[in-house]
Amino acid sequence: MSSGIPLNDQDREVWLDAIKTEITNISKSSSSRPYFFITCSALKYQYREFLSKVTNDDLKIWFIYLKASKEVLKQRMLNRPNHFMKENMLESQFETFEEPKDTEEKIIIIDANREDNEIKEDILKKIKVLDL
Repeated sequence: MSSGIPLNDQDREVWLDAIKTEITNISKSSSSRPYFFITCSALKYQYREFLSKVTNDDLKIWFIYLKASKEVLKQRMLNRPNHFMKENMLESQFETFEEPKDTEEKIIIIDANREDNEIKEDILKKIKVLDL
């Protein structure tokens, strides 16, 4: 991605394995911490399913879907100088993306077309309501 070339499923496999390993390691070593957050763009249903399957039965994995328009995301990208994600790659992200369906469990949908502080407050409210 830093070269301006979008990732494909094969490229993402190593990345997803690393995230899943980290989830498993953290969950095993943090019995006193009931919550932890890992941020990633789990763009496809199969990625979310893969990340949800961990060896710790007590672990509950939820996904927070920050739903924003392409225009808003493009503007945010333009405001991040020197970031690896380039503007021309946004389209490939939308092409790859599989919006969570009603049948997917443990998805929290957040309107991300708002200011950062509003998004954060909404996430915290929804987590509190779910008693996560």
